[in-house]
Amino acid sequence: MATRDEIVAEARALFRRSFPEINEHQACLFLACCVIKVAEKYGIRLVLQAGSCFWRRVPDELDDGVSDTRFGYEWESDSMDTVINVAMGNMPELHVWAGNPITQEVVDLTSGFFPTQCKTLTGKEWLSPSPPDYLWRSTRDVDAEYRPSRDATELATFMFSNYLRHKRRK
Repeated sequence: MATRDEIVAEARALFRRSFPEINEHQACLFLACCVIKVAEKYGIRLVLQAGSCFWRRVPDELDDGVSDTRFGYEWESDSMDTVINVAMGNMPELHVWAGNPITQEVVDLTSGFFPTQCKTLTGKEWLSPSPPDYLWRSTRDVDAEYRPSRDATELATFMFSNYLRHKRRK
């Protein structure tokens, strides 16, 4: 049986081979699909999950009561930005990860990218301890908020399938 580190390494290698055109810092959907495929090979059933996710970027002792203390991606199914992005065939704001429905674990190969994405997208520094390079933990042991949504998951599944269809035609 492969270890989690080995499954993650194999999933990341599969991602690099299969999707070299995708920036890995913006590849939560693709990395989640790759880890699902690799885990299946080892008899581990993971499922795609999408929705909102937030990590604490400012520790309690530095909270000024005014600034954002969390960074992440918020799924808003009825926002105009979401409607416009979906209509244009673009991924709206959301986060995608894998979940193990039996063990209730979150598997996120992009958790380590959150500090860089925070700086890139908001210009703000990450002041809390950095998230792990990847996350594979029970939902009760996760130091972040992962909120799956059926609508977001269905959209992510559709967008991945659509991407693969277009890629095969090229």
